[in-house]
Amino acid sequence: ARKGQPLGRVNYAGSAHLVLPPTRDADVVATMAAEIGPDIMPKPGDDLASALRLAERTLGDVGGSIVVVSDTVAESNDSALADFRAGSSVPVYYLAVARADTPEIDSIRRAAEATRSEVTPITADSADVDSLVRKTERPSVSISAIDGTRCAEAGWLLVPFLALFSLAAFRRVRDDSAEEVDE
Repeated sequence: ARKGQPLGRVNYAGSAHLVLPPTRDADVVATMAAEIGPDIMPKPGDDLASALRLAERTLGDVGGSIVVVSDTVAESNDSALADFRAGSSVPVYYLAVARADTPEIDSIRRAAEATRSEVTPITADSADVDSLVRKTERPSVSISAIDGTRCAEAGWLLVPFLALFSLAAFRRVRDDSAEEVDE
């Protein structure tokens, strides 16, 4: 759903591991997702806070957001998740792979509360994914530093004026070519 947008993967259990740094090749991410399961993790457990910190470091200065896909979150994560949120401004979203009105969904909601995040319940159709794609979209803005001053590209505001100018210039050229034909 995010064709051309960078996407990476961090897996966690009792420890967190960078499986794939952000890449624009969504097929590679899908292949990795299909091949990796909890049985290959070296340490059992549920260290979500460690995974969030690793994901944040991986995003680095490029920025982005983190989507946690989980069926439950251990209560022991609560204080570490609150500490993560206190030191991070990276947006976090949860895709809850749990049924409504179960302890599992409650644990995900508790984790989301600790990270001041939103929970999107999994759906049978693509509504869940579509919702997450909309939430994680970022406008394309170029930011650069010139002599220590940060500048944000806002040239798109000139597009309507350039379009009008182009249309006027096109009309003049067309009129000139029509006169040459008449002569």
